[in-house]
Amino acid sequence: MGSGEQVKRKKQRPGEGAGNLACCSPAVTCSPVLLLWVALAALALPAACSWRLDSDNVRIRSGAVQPAGGNWHDGILATCFWVGEPGNEQSAWDGRWVRSFGGVDDPARRAGLLPAGFAPLQNPFYCALPYNDVAGRPGARSELKDRWVEVRAGGKNCFCQVEDVGPWRTDDREYVFGAARPKAEAEGKAGIDLSPAACGYLGIAGKGTVAWRFAEAGRVPAGPWRQVITGSGPGTSGREE
Repeated sequence: MGSGEQVKRKKQRPGEGAGNLACCSPAVTCSPVLLLWVALAALALPAACSWRLDSDNVRIRSGAVQPAGGNWHDGILATCFWVGEPGNEQSAWDGRWVRSFGGVDDPARRAGLLPAGFAPLQNPFYCALPYNDVAGRPGARSELKDRWVEVRAGGKNCFCQVEDVGPWRTDDREYVFGAARPKAEAEGKAGIDLSPAACGYLGIAGKGTVAWRFAEAGRVPAGPWRQVITGSGPGTSGREE
């Protein structure tokens, strides 16, 4: 409906509309309990069927499943990294990361948002956060690997899965799971790494400022990040070789 349009409403006659409880006619006797029930139902119906805008101005039906997660980490410097770049042939949890992914996720060789020349075996929307939750715990399985993260930049939101540790730090629990600023920020360094697909979707060329938060898996909306979802593969303190 345009902003200049006006809605013409028909005047109600006595006995019409929920407010007048037309169910009660001279031939029908309504008890006070029934009247109360009908009134409450009339009030609840519009709210149950209404549309609204969420915090990111996405039109959703009230009561529908919607993206949600933890608190936002705002103003975080992000840099682009990728599977198979020098030093990233292995992840913190997977000694065969390139093989597990299906190839090198070269940002210079793309087919749209995807790597050119092969179909990725894992989610091309991935990221790294600077905390390793299984460091020093032989045999422990990571609860951080494969978790969903929502990233916001330039008026767009995307979702990716945590698949490595970094950048720069591996011990920044207070930032990753708390409200602290990234330790690396004091040196002008990044607090999150994003894959070429995530950077491309958000319009980030090399590095940029983002906001991010954890997202619940069941509330991640449809999008290119759901075409291939990385399962719980190698994620122990002793990497698979």
